[in-house]
Amino acid sequence: MLNFGHATALLVVGSTMAHLSIYLTEEQGFSLTEPGFLGTSLMITQLAGQMVGGWLGDRRSKQHLVVAAMVGHVIGMVLFTFAAAPWMIWAFVPFHGLAWGVRGPLLQAMRADYFGATSFGRIMGWSAMIMMLGTMSGPIIVGLVRDSTGTYQLGFTVITVGASLAIAFFALATPPALPGQAQETVRAER
Repeated sequence: MLNFGHATALLVVGSTMAHLSIYLTEEQGFSLTEPGFLGTSLMITQLAGQMVGGWLGDRRSKQHLVVAAMVGHVIGMVLFTFAAAPWMIWAFVPFHGLAWGVRGPLLQAMRADYFGATSFGRIMGWSAMIMMLGTMSGPIIVGLVRDSTGTYQLGFTVITVGASLAIAFFALATPPALPGQAQETVRAER
């Protein structure tokens, strides 16, 4: 569940970053320099999200924080996708940037909490392959849909649905039973 949630979350990050400048200049009427300011603002809010998320993750449920971050991604993507005014694009920045920043480090910490340090490298290796599918496929999906429809709206809507699925994946991601716990559970059920 962690990997599928992370992959669908990265659909959002990969597609928005890959298509940000073209979307803003060609469909939203931004000047050629404004996407640079917006991208920088995203990075600043992402950094702030990492700091806040790391601090909160040591004090609150990481799972709840990650679910909340995905809700932020969804809100941000709705603003971004259906923007009727520049303020909606700028409102996307804190939702998307903070959600991205909070989610990233907490997912690594959740993997460590759930699986321990013994096989962390192997777990991250397999996880990275699944996560990369989201990072790579998001820009391709959005680009193909934009090429066939002439607008980004449907492609970004598809990505927003993916982000909504990530909410469910993360909500269902519970720590696995340790080998000894699994055996004890079977014995207790007999």
